[in-house]
Amino acid sequence: RPGVPSTDVDRLALAVRAPDAEATIAAVEAAALAAGYARDAKGAHLLRHPDRITLASKRVGDTVVLHHQRRWRRPDEPPTDR
Repeated sequence: RPGVPSTDVDRLALAVRAPDAEATIAAVEAAALAAGYARDAKGAHLLRHPDRITLASKRVGDTVVLHHQRRWRRPDEPPTDR
């Protein structure tokens, strides 16, 4: 990410066939909300966790695509003002 050289990111995308994709997304989002995630105003299916983790879900036909991202500051870099 430009301007933040001391940050690393883990990303994971998972695609799962689901006969009822909307119910699957609702179940995943309910579990994430119960685990401390909160809805983000930027997207209907974007959830954020206080530990700098995001979870996004999308339906593509009968497939549910989940995108998980975790961001953290590398310990070998000094803190920045950003």
